[in-house]
Amino acid sequence: MTEKFSCRAKDLFEILMDENRWKVCSQSNAKISKEVGGQISIFDGSVTGTNLELQNGSLIVQKWRFGSWLDGIESTICQVFFFLVGMNSWLVLNGFVICGLSVFCLNFSR
Repeated sequence: MTEKFSCRAKDLFEILMDENRWKVCSQSNAKISKEVGGQISIFDGSVTGTNLELQNGSLIVQKWRFGSWLDGIESTICQVFFFLVGMNSWLVLNGFVICGLSVFCLNFSR
């Protein structure tokens, strides 16, 4: 999935890694560690995971799972941010994309 945003890639990265900004954009509670190995909990705890790799302003790799999934099932998500001329940033998601994030991205881009 690829989404276009009218902002800097760094700004988009910061929104996805900041609990308070995430709460505003997604209209749900979040706890987001900004450290590699740190835990995340988004969409009111429906999705939990761990930060595997973080490159400020350009890359977020996380292991995610829904609370409703069977034990041991996880998904690795790679979110790549890049900036193109004209103040447009692109978010490319590789891996299993959950519906909630797709809706969040589409709502945020409007």
